[in-house]
Amino acid sequence: LILRDSGFFRYLHTAVIVGGNMLVFGGNTHNDTSMSHGAKCFSSDFIAYSI
Repeated sequence: LILRDSGFFRYLHTAVIVGGNMLVFGGNTHNDTSMSHGAKCFSSDFIAYSI
């Protein structure tokens, strides 16, 4: 199964599959490169995929 890209990169997020849905919460929105200086550390975004 291949899901389409959400358009939002995530590192260190939490994901679970429940009742035919893949639920993704939070995570780091950058990978601590020098280009991410000043970026917020963690996101409270919630993404749901119907699988």
